[in-house]
Amino acid sequence: MIELNSLQSLSNELSTIVDSNGKVKDGEADRAAFITSQLSSALGIEINLTNGQIQNYQKTAGGDPEDDSAEEDRGCSYFSGSEIKEAVNNQMQVAQEASEAYTAKKKAENTVKKKCKTGRSD
Repeated sequence: MIELNSLQSLSNELSTIVDSNGKVKDGEADRAAFITSQLSSALGIEINLTNGQIQNYQKTAGGDPEDDSAEEDRGCSYFSGSEIKEAVNNQMQVAQEASEAYTAKKKAENTVKKKCKTGRSD
């Protein structure tokens, strides 16, 4: 259940940085690329970010429930429940760590920008 909440959280975050057609807002391309790669991997669907536009964005925003269940059924037939759970847990842990690293990177960039601005008193 935690994995699904994490995926839903990523999907919700993605919806705040793109418009309804999948066009990424200015300055959010790195974050959108990270989120789409996580969702693509976890959901087993191809989601690409090309020239600021997310291809297959509608699939991340809900899509057709019939398609989702068919994908799940195909994936589950190859692996046991515990293998899937372990894989998703590992993937979510890596996603969380990457998200934290991205947040730290943005914070450091902002700190550097502020120091550069305040350091120039000409």
